[in-house]
Amino acid sequence: MEVNDALVTAITRELLKRLGGGGSPAGKKPLVIAGDTSILGAAALASLEGNYDIARHSGLEALFPDNAEVLVTQLGVQALVRLADGDAGCTSEGAALLWALLRGKKPVIVEEGIEWRGFKNTMCPALAAKYVSCERTLAAYGAVFTGAGTVVQALSGKACPAPAVFGAPALGAAPARGTGARKRVLSEVDVMRLCPLAAGTGQAMEIGLTDILTPLAEDYISKMRIAVNRV
Repeated sequence: MEVNDALVTAITRELLKRLGGGGSPAGKKPLVIAGDTSILGAAALASLEGNYDIARHSGLEALFPDNAEVLVTQLGVQALVRLADGDAGCTSEGAALLWALLRGKKPVIVEEGIEWRGFKNTMCPALAAKYVSCERTLAAYGAVFTGAGTVVQALSGKACPAPAVFGAPALGAAPARGTGARKRVLSEVDVMRLCPLAAGTGQAMEIGLTDILTPLAEDYISKMRIAVNRV
């Protein structure tokens, strides 16, 4: 019998079906990871391996179990911009993200692995604003942006209240007030929306008493000398 790609694909699909969709005899939920896992750190990776049946995604033609969650640890500029336009382009991380979004999932993107952010100290503000806009679009599609240290919580949906994990308030929206208010987690992109690079340093922002800033958000606040008022 001739073995070709079509036969391998058909056999793989049948095996996934017989194993309950996830391909995991232990009953763990499948997790597809696109990108280098070293950015997660040993503790986070060990926690993921203990709770998920992990598959490493490295190609555009990889098969995804229907019930799989998706974690993207690296996101290049091309994938970011093309995905904001609804097109996966020709990158493996773009293919993984689009697969998840088309199926109504909330793929998690690790902030430290986003390529353009490594150049935000040297690029012009207009270009940075373009990329921030692309990230906001992906968040509107359902993508979740989180730091490497909170990946496990983001995947479980426990990082902050629904409907959007790490969702930022609209510009000009009043911050949560009082100790009884629901806590928000504000990422670097959220802070950049409220205090953009183009406006320069010395800006001020108000957040709720219980709101949490991610480490990258705190770095941005420090660099831009933003005054944070908790109300």
